[in-house]
Amino acid sequence: ERFNGVDWNVVYDRIRERHFRYQVSSIDDGPGSTSRTIVDGTGIGDAAVDNLKDINAEGFVFTKQSKGEILATLQSALALRQLELPDIPVEYDELKFYEEDDKDLVQDCVMALAGAAHFSRRHQAPFSFEF
Repeated sequence: ERFNGVDWNVVYDRIRERHFRYQVSSIDDGPGSTSRTIVDGTGIGDAAVDNLKDINAEGFVFTKQSKGEILATLQSALALRQLELPDIPVEYDELKFYEEDDKDLVQDCVMALAGAAHFSRRHQAPFSFEF
């Protein structure tokens, strides 16, 4: 789901909705959510993190190094067949045509999937990917 031209409050509500939809409760950790919600913290991303304090959203800042790290995780996960991709044409197209010099590419799906794969592997936690 793309949010171009949508009021930020609507976007924040959709993020909260997904956060609660994919909550993972752990008996070992006691009641409550162990789910993590990570949002783009680049540029004005601090405003998103501030507006999503109620769900403890974390910001991820995209730099050349951080993008390289999450893309390497995605590449590895795909090569090892650790990810099963949903049949979503826009996602497939973004992955198919992605290249390192991505400044002129639509890359939302690639970055979201790479981030989900990276943070799941890094924290050995289940993750859900939806857009």
